[in-house]
Amino acid sequence: MGISKTDIGTTTISIIATLAVWELLTRIFHIPGFILPSPSAIFVEAVTRYPLYLYHSWITFYEMVVGFLLAAAVGVSLAVVIVYSRIIRNMIYPQIVVLQIVPKVAIAPLLLIWAGYGLTSKVLLALLVSFFPIVSSSTWSPDLWRSKRNCSISAASCIRGDGRNFPK
Repeated sequence: MGISKTDIGTTTISIIATLAVWELLTRIFHIPGFILPSPSAIFVEAVTRYPLYLYHSWITFYEMVVGFLLAAAVGVSLAVVIVYSRIIRNMIYPQIVVLQIVPKVAIAPLLLIWAGYGLTSKVLLALLVSFFPIVSSSTWSPDLWRSKRNCSISAASCIRGDGRNFPK
């Protein structure tokens, strides 16, 4: 089941209609640009300042990737420890869950105070956003890890999922 031309057409028409209504309403009601800019004003701004937006998009992408890679490294490592040790799981996993339910909007100002306005605070926020899903998805199947122990498969092989060491 794929996407039909009708689906693409209706989606395109819907987006164009929404932008047209938005443009019309901002002009009819004379809504100031600092409250709700019109789509045409946004387009003009994006075209005229394209190099600046491209530069800052690259920086944001870099911060996000670094944060995600750190979250993956720390999250998968911690997941392996959590799966292998019931004591560590009982000590650490509840704290990870509590950290996840705290809104990131509440943590962001603290990160700015503690780490400053540079790269570190932004990477830490990206790490916090990515960390819990990585840990929880890496620990979701205790049966897989138990079978790994029973079959003497290395943790790295099990994480990679290559199955080279699984019994035939």
